[in-house]
Amino acid sequence: MTHNALFHLPRTIKAPLTALALALSLSTQAFALEHSNKVEQAITNATYQYNASQLNALADSSTGYNKAYAYYRLAQIDIPNPDKSAVLANLDLALAELKPLNDPEADVLKAAIWGLMMGADPKSASTLYPQLQQTLAEAKEDINARPRALLIEGINAFYTPPAYGGGTEKARTLLEEALNHYQASSMDAQVVWGEVETYIWLGQVLEQEQQTDKARSAYKQALALDPNCTWASQKLNALNNNSAP
Repeated sequence: MTHNALFHLPRTIKAPLTALALALSLSTQAFALEHSNKVEQAITNATYQYNASQLNALADSSTGYNKAYAYYRLAQIDIPNPDKSAVLANLDLALAELKPLNDPEADVLKAAIWGLMMGADPKSASTLYPQLQQTLAEAKEDINARPRALLIEGINAFYTPPAYGGGTEKARTLLEEALNHYQASSMDAQVVWGEVETYIWLGQVLEQEQQTDKARSAYKQALALDPNCTWASQKLNALNNNSAP
């Protein structure tokens, strides 16, 4: 089909397709208005440094996707707390912000939120897991959302027993695929988070597989991308201390 084949279609077909293209264009524009890479990067940096006060400030000053992203990150750094009420409250706030957004990147963030919800409330897995899987499968069709979709899928595989379709081998494959897509993703992508933590999750998978040297290399790659990433430096230091003679 040539590049102008649309204009040779019957009017009854052309009109719906033109309307669809316009709707998609407007949806993308609306999403762009709800997102700023600078704010996203500030949220990501605050997460890697476990800076809850800065995340709260960024959540208060943001809208739409970035507000949801800040709430998600607040829940993420609070997940070790035995009391999960604050985690679930922030995740609910994040989902509320994403509800009006119709975009693959917003869908990936929803899936990430559902993953944390299952960790905080395992009883929710029977409802959320199928929804999460379907959402990620659809989001992977978008070239820019694909690396983050693979990252979330890899994290879930890491925590899922092999008997249920998970395990370290599957997690490693998904995370390595995610890294390949991060390197090939579009320079004008509206959302860019995840590459640093993909290396960190890959390092944890490799540690689990007793591949110490490769795990160390993964953590160093994360620090090469973000030298101030406290999470990566903690993981590298712990690995070096544990493997010291």
